[in-house]
Amino acid sequence: MSLSQQEISLRIKRWLIEESDIWRFDEIEDPTVVMNLVAISNNRNVNIIVDDLHDKVTLITSMNFSKQQKNSLYLLPSKEKNRFIPDLLMALYQLGLLARHSNSSKDKIEKFIMEKLIYFDGLTKDKFFDSLFTMLLGIDTLQQYFNRLSLISNDGETLD
Repeated sequence: MSLSQQEISLRIKRWLIEESDIWRFDEIEDPTVVMNLVAISNNRNVNIIVDDLHDKVTLITSMNFSKQQKNSLYLLPSKEKNRFIPDLLMALYQLGLLARHSNSSKDKIEKFIMEKLIYFDGLTKDKFFDSLFTMLLGIDTLQQYFNRLSLISNDGETLD
């Protein structure tokens, strides 16, 4: 039996309520989709979207960077800079996340966006929460990579 987008949305809300010791959620009014929630755990947000066109749940989050983090990346030596983004993207891909970044200019990254898709035919409570925790792991991975930037000086040496 195939569930409708409305039934899937109600099921996800019920699961989040059942796990309210770890997760809370806010509904976002969005007439273009069946459901748009922001799930929150330890001040980390993941949007959960069910639209009326597809048989999937989209988990999406983005992370904006501070001016200091952006400048630290910009000031990396070319060799380090050329490795940093591919290494970070590979770490996110290995988690099973779709990842991309947006730039304000060629060398200035503004934010990273991560997504994970769950198709209705594979949606279980376990798969749903495993995917949500993978998103949190992606957020933590991004933070760790960018926190390392403050330890690297202009000449590529590690600061003590």
